[in-house]
Amino acid sequence: RYWVKSMAPVMTAILAIQVVGGAVATASDVRYVFSNGKQTAQFIIAHGLRGLPMVGEYDMAAVTVIGYLGTKGMYYPRGKRFGSFVVFDKARGEFLPWADGPTPEELVNSARHIRSSAQQPVLLVLTERLPREIVAQSSLVELAAFTEGGMSWEHHFLYLLPAG
Repeated sequence: RYWVKSMAPVMTAILAIQVVGGAVATASDVRYVFSNGKQTAQFIIAHGLRGLPMVGEYDMAAVTVIGYLGTKGMYYPRGKRFGSFVVFDKARGEFLPWADGPTPEELVNSARHIRSSAQQPVLLVLTERLPREIVAQSSLVELAAFTEGGMSWEHHFLYLLPAG
């Protein structure tokens, strides 16, 4: 019975710490940009690109763009599938953003394949800037860069692969 009585102050202290932690997290969330998904989606809408097929990599960050666009999905090269959310399975591989993902060449090839099937330009939503030589060789157009996010894997770089 003693431990029951002594738990009340301990639980109160834990609750107080949680309240303070929640207040700090909320203040940080209001003050800082953690994900560039909303800004990226707003750019896509403002520039009339919403209906284009999209390729997204790193998928865990690109999926936020789909959420804000309200579209049915994009192609995720890491899992080799279209979708509006990320499926964690053997096809996708490791969870971590720094785990081996598709190379810049593989990303461009994915976009080319989709462009060929869809017969229209393709928008690439990436979390890393592509090397200049890949952009030049592939006739990609860099549209925008959103780099205010708290984590580098939440940055977004938009590229357009024009109709060919």
